[in-house]
Amino acid sequence: MISADLLLILMALLFVKHLFAEGPLQSCYQVENKGTFMHLGGLYHVGTHMALSAAMLLIWWLATGVALSPSFVIGLLAFEFWIHYAIDYGKSWVDRRYKWTTRIRQEDNTTAVVINDTFYFTIFLLDQMLHSLTYVAMIYAVSMFARAAG
Repeated sequence: MISADLLLILMALLFVKHLFAEGPLQSCYQVENKGTFMHLGGLYHVGTHMALSAAMLLIWWLATGVALSPSFVIGLLAFEFWIHYAIDYGKSWVDRRYKWTTRIRQEDNTTAVVINDTFYFTIFLLDQMLHSLTYVAMIYAVSMFARAAG
């Protein structure tokens, strides 16, 4: 059985990972294309999340000595990949449907985002809450895996 302390360390690592994947490692290209179904920009974004989660799981394993089977880790990362993609695609779809933001291509080929309605912040926060709940589910799965492994 894994202690709550070790699970909280993993949760902290996943939240730090999320900060980097949603912030400095996310390009405008990714943001602009997450709402286009199966576009490489959106797939690259969730691939970044998956790769960083793999790195965090490795760091956690090295720091705690808690081993997870490779097939379990692959399944966990696949879960994160597809659920993160669905959440981002859904948020982008809702935003475009209701036009809560407008993207303006500027002369220097950058994109400015104009927020047209405060409901945008509601879907942004809902998006982030769903990502956080994904990490809770991942932590729970790790806990259950460790319990079953003895």
